[in-house]
Amino acid sequence: MRAEDKGAVLVHCASGKDRTGVVVAIVQTLFGASGAEVMADVVRSNADWACPSRNRRPRGDIRPCQ
Repeated sequence: MRAEDKGAVLVHCASGKDRTGVVVAIVQTLFGASGAEVMADVVRSNADWACPSRNRRPRGDIRPCQ
């Protein structure tokens, strides 16, 4: 990855928060994202966690926190 590259990066993770979210926020900051941009991404990516019924697995379990 380089700051001047255009496009998206896909990160695979069970829930995309905690360790993964911190690493992604650090990388975004290193590549020049402002604190407001990083926080907007955190809020957007964690929107589903505000409604646990959307986070249920097929068995009905709620995804565990890391």
